Amino acid sequence: MKLQGKADFQAPKDLVWKVMNNTDSLKASTPGCKELIETEAGVYEASLEMGIAAIKGHYDGEIILSNKQPTDHMTLNIKAEGSAGIVEATAQLNFSETNSGTTIDYNGEGNVNGLIAGVGQRMLTGVAKMLVGQFFKSIDKEVKAVETNP
Repeated sequence: MKLQGKADFQAPKDLVWKVMNNTDSLKASTPGCKELIETEAGVYEASLEMGIAAIKGHYDGEIILSNKQPTDHMTLNIKAEGSAGIVEATAQLNFSETNSGTTIDYNGEGNVNGLIAGVGQRMLTGVAKMLVGQFFKSIDKEVKAVETNP
C-alpha cells in the first residue's frame, strides 16, 4: 500500500530533525510502542502492541533511520513480526522550511502478511493513514515540549 502525505510543524527545521532522531521522542510518538532501544546509531529494536479490527497482537521488530542528510532527508524503515503477521514499511522523509516552520513530505510503501492481511486492503490503508497521522501529531507534541523546555 502507498504511504504518501505531509506533516507541518510550527518549529525550525533543525528542531524537528532533532526530535525525529531522539530515541525518547520516537518511542513516545510511535503508536503502540512499548519499548525502543537504540542498538547502534539510527537502528532501534522495538516492541509494539497493535491491533486492527479484531486482530490484536504483540510485534517485535526494528526501526531504522538511514540515508540521513541532516535536517533535509532520511529514510525510515520499519519491520515487525508477531503472531498476527509481518508489518513492513519504508518511507522517504524530506524536511523543508516554510514560512510557518517545517514541512515533512513523506512517500513510501507498506506491506502486511499473515492474519493481519486478511483484514482487507481498504481497511489497512485507512489504518495506516491513521497511524501515520498519530505518529506525526505526537512528534509535533514532542517538538512543542522541547521548545518550551529546551
